[in-house]
Amino acid sequence: MANAAIFLFDLKTGRCSSTIQVRLLCFLEPMNVRWGSELMGVDMFLLDSQVCSEPLPEFISTLVCSINNSCLDLQN
Repeated sequence: MANAAIFLFDLKTGRCSSTIQVRLLCFLEPMNVRWGSELMGVDMFLLDSQVCSEPLPEFISTLVCSINNSCLDLQN
């Protein structure tokens, strides 16, 4: 039996029998350029809601974004 669609904002903490699959489009770690590039405490994830069933290659362990926040193409 196919699972019904589950939206990310509908998820709640705790145990759940449903799973979701999303593709991470971009992971940003903001740096404080005024204080020696100190890492700030905010992370931002951009997720693709139209994820396909074909996963990205497993060897991609980190995502790198350029300084102007445009992400590199991970699928070549």
